[in-house]
Amino acid sequence: MTNNAVLDWEATLALANHSTELVSELLQLFSDQLDNDQTLLQDAYQQSDMASLRQHVHRLLGSCSYCRVPIFQNALETFSTAVKADESQDLLDSKFEALMDACTKLKVEISHALKEHFA
Repeated sequence: MTNNAVLDWEATLALANHSTELVSELLQLFSDQLDNDQTLLQDAYQQSDMASLRQHVHRLLGSCSYCRVPIFQNALETFSTAVKADESQDLLDSKFEALMDACTKLKVEISHALKEHFA
């Protein structure tokens, strides 16, 4: 797995036993849910609801096990660690911004991958 890839296509395809149909379905489901997940994360963060943040991040990390999305997964893990360690607000803000940026990049990359491989 390439840790600097937004979407590791080959690893995702290997996870799906090289079924492009399954990869298409998984990526579409992931993409469809990502907007809602991003909104939930933003709302919880703005409300300083750390329990909800931990819950949403945990669920998203589980989703990453079905689609290899290294940058997003790394941003989730980094933010999760910061929340658990009760880091300063400045550090949390920086890591949350990085997470939101990774989420936006991922949405774009999934859209491109679906068009490129399944159009």
